[in-house]
Amino acid sequence: MVRTLLCIDNSSEYDRSIVRGLIQYSQEHGNCLLLSRVPSSLSAASKNGYRIAQWARDWKADAIIGRWPYDDLLPLSNLDCTVVIQNLTSRQTGLSTITGEYVKTGELAADFFIRRRFVNFAFFGVKDIIWSEERAQGFRNLVKLHGFNYQEYTVQKAPEGESSEIIRWLADLPKPVAVFCSDDEYALAISEYCRLARIRVPQEVAILGVDNDELLCNISDPPLSSIVQDAEKGGYELGRMLHEQEKEPSGNRPIFVISIKPGLIVQRGSTQQHNVEDKEVAKMLEFIDQNFTREITTEEIFNKAFLCRRAAEIRFKKTTGTTVYKYLIDRRIDHLCSLLETTDLSLSECASRSGIFDINYLFHVFKKVKGCSPASWRRSKRSGASIMQ
Repeated sequence: MVRTLLCIDNSSEYDRSIVRGLIQYSQEHGNCLLLSRVPSSLSAASKNGYRIAQWARDWKADAIIGRWPYDDLLPLSNLDCTVVIQNLTSRQTGLSTITGEYVKTGELAADFFIRRRFVNFAFFGVKDIIWSEERAQGFRNLVKLHGFNYQEYTVQKAPEGESSEIIRWLADLPKPVAVFCSDDEYALAISEYCRLARIRVPQEVAILGVDNDELLCNISDPPLSSIVQDAEKGGYELGRMLHEQEKEPSGNRPIFVISIKPGLIVQRGSTQQHNVEDKEVAKMLEFIDQNFTREITTEEIFNKAFLCRRAAEIRFKKTTGTTVYKYLIDRRIDHLCSLLETTDLSLSECASRSGIFDINYLFHVFKKVKGCSPASWRRSKRSGASIMQ
């Protein structure tokens, strides 16, 4: 049994998901992990981490996992156990880490808003935190690549300390604007500041967070859209690595990196807005985004606009640059690709969850859009923990 000490943020959905993955792996493999949390009193009282390291020794930990908010890594390097830390202020080297594809998360957010026809973009996050900085980087780079307007506001600590400045920043942003936030907590702060400033969400400010913390997302009015991170799968993979490493001599265990991918975007009220002037086209776009996972016809889509079919077709193509049918197919294929990359669901299950129920048709359209089979695409995108010797 691998005695595993958790140094986690109990309030974080991300950390809790990692622990759920660890528990799942342990239960499936004969309860091979014994999990225990570092007492919160130690984390609060210790400024340099030495007391936490001593606790790990006293508890005879085989592994310690979690956030290490201290600059001094020496206490960890002196432990005779596997140490896995989450990146905080920078990407660490010399220790095993569980991290995320933060730049890719920012690119996913930018692509989501670009598809919704926004031209004004903003990022809100925290300074000197690696996951916030890299999410901003991915978001900013893709927005600027398309030549759109971009602004950014980052706080040193908690947003509450700069509430007046943030409200002024929000008021001065060109509207409508798509605001991507470093996580759901910061997205909730933006939602509350918009309410205080009487800025309408999503009509003037569309808000997207990260982690899909359902409690935080549904406190907001309207509820917040958010990017799912497959942290539970990362926790499961981490459990596997710890279990395997325990079979090796302590001095012969390789350093590894587990990188958690961003997954689907759960859409809620905070992004229910397409930035298009043609309101009838906006109705069609919204209907597609809300219903593409079920069997819908182009006729149903056209019926959402108070136009004859021919006029609706022309106006949709003029506004979006593509046909209703092509937009629907692309939406389904994009969703299918996200499921293939971030889940272990079968191809048929991924297809049905993407609104595609004919497998023969799926192979035909996927090859046409992506240039390869779904299985080949999944193999090219999927990777587990990368091991660094």
